[in-house]
Amino acid sequence: MSRTTLERSLFWVYNDAVIDPVLGAKFLGWQYDKKGVSFGAFEDVANHLERTLSRTLYLTGDVFTAADLLVAGDVNIAVRFTKLLPSSPAITGFLARTLGRDAFKRAIAKGRPR
Repeated sequence: MSRTTLERSLFWVYNDAVIDPVLGAKFLGWQYDKKGVSFGAFEDVANHLERTLSRTLYLTGDVFTAADLLVAGDVNIAVRFTKLLPSSPAITGFLARTLGRDAFKRAIAKGRPR
């Protein structure tokens, strides 16, 4: 993995700490000033995801990283279950590529740890 890919991957790992509370706040219907919280506004996060995934296959470019798997979990719930994020071609393509990986399918087939 190149230094640039690693740096972008670390950015997205950190970003998941922003995505999760933004989605939670939106789901719960919280009204807040984005300047008053550490995670910002839902619209900013949704637009950033859409812009990034419209330009690249994965969050860091053309290379799959752990950041993709981490963020895909939140995005998957926000698209398929809570319907907070739109099913745009960029986002659904990202989910198909990330969650459609053979390793992911094998992990799901094994079930939850006991």
